[in-house]
Amino acid sequence: MSANDKKSIDEATEILLRPFARYTDIAWAWEILEKRNYQNDGERYQGIRDKCEFIELLKLPFRNINGVEVRKNRVKTFGEDAREYQYLNVNEIGVAAVEARRNWPALNTSSTKLTPIPGFSNKKFITKDHKARQDAITPVIIDAYNDCINSTDAASNADVLARIAAWANNSSCKDKYPTLLEEVEGEIKWQSSTKVEILNQKRLGDRLRKLKSI
Repeated sequence: MSANDKKSIDEATEILLRPFARYTDIAWAWEILEKRNYQNDGERYQGIRDKCEFIELLKLPFRNINGVEVRKNRVKTFGEDAREYQYLNVNEIGVAAVEARRNWPALNTSSTKLTPIPGFSNKKFITKDHKARQDAITPVIIDAYNDCINSTDAASNADVLARIAAWANNSSCKDKYPTLLEEVEGEIKWQSSTKVEILNQKRLGDRLRKLKSI
């Protein structure tokens, strides 16, 4: 295996280990990890195109880099990169591929240097008897974080924000968390005691660090 081949395999593995990735990147990584012998570059391109078509037919909801679903009727802004709103859930594609009896790569992480995802690696729940930031959004953040790590060993800021966004877009959840107003392109609008405020990934990360340090 050449150095370039190893680099491509490591990059492809890193892509398929992400929770969300652009669907074109997923198709490329999937094709690379099949490790097929090609007669020419056209065969590799056709393999990637075939996988793109398979993914497109799944009609999975597009997301942004944080995993928040993109509204179908969102208005595009001038000069934006459309690819930033073409992320998909990698695991959902893998499950669909297996169900369709397609070859989905068995990932080897032993030699792959993974890009760390901001978050917390220890499975430690945050209690609600905290002293920091006693406002309307804090209990929501704690519930979302604890809900995430209840089913996994680590919860990234993106995971927690996506969970809150899902609650903000669900009418029954908004009954439980009336402070949540709506999710708009990856940011959460919430009602404080005096005004409407915004929760994005950076602000969420700052709050979680303070809560975890208590």
